[in-house]
Amino acid sequence: MKKLFFLLLSFAIPAVYAQKDRVWGSWTIANVQYEFAPRWFAYMELQSRSQAMANHFFYYEIKGGLNYRINKDFIAFVGFGNYGTYDWQNIRGMKKQDELRIWEQFVINQYLSRLKFEHRFRFEQAWINKKFRNRFRYRINLIIPLNHRKVKNGTVFFSAFDELFLTDTPPFFMRNRIYMGLGYQATSFLTLQLGWVNQFNYSFAAKGAKNNLLLSLNFRFIRKDNKFERMPTLPD
Repeated sequence: MKKLFFLLLSFAIPAVYAQKDRVWGSWTIANVQYEFAPRWFAYMELQSRSQAMANHFFYYEIKGGLNYRINKDFIAFVGFGNYGTYDWQNIRGMKKQDELRIWEQFVINQYLSRLKFEHRFRFEQAWINKKFRNRFRYRINLIIPLNHRKVKNGTVFFSAFDELFLTDTPPFFMRNRIYMGLGYQATSFLTLQLGWVNQFNYSFAAKGAKNNLLLSLNFRFIRKDNKFERMPTLPD
């Protein structure tokens, strides 16, 4: 637990000190998961981001994919999406950046009594304004149920993750994203999360970070014979 804390802190401190935009932004996420066969999930997500709190919209994501649960500890996934970035000061103008992306990922879940860990490895192929780029991401996520030992209906939980973004061209390091927040597993159908996310971006030309308030709604349609423990991580 101490090692995890210091790992997260080592990324969080540089991001906070590199903060350039002191105005908090906001991220709003809504996603749906549908278990249409044993071990198979379909997934779709809509996401918007604003430069200020629910104001000055500049970015959206529309994406989906398929999950295959190998067992309770291992999940494979393939996804695709469209990502658009605008100038928030001229939202009616042309997109600043248009991106098409496909990705493959592998998730390892660890259940250590009350502590739940997710290790996520993602490989992305992106066409940004029609130029191709590879990207590699690793995320470690901690879930701690607060009022139950397991995540079930009526569970309040704490969630924290750190995600590292790399690419195969200089400067190789692209981004670090850290999140901390609270969630509520209202029913097997609905999960809500509210928290702080800091995203630090780096390039040869510029670097900087921004704090955001994140609100996530997850709707999950599962089969009655699904007995796996819920791991309420953010799919993004």
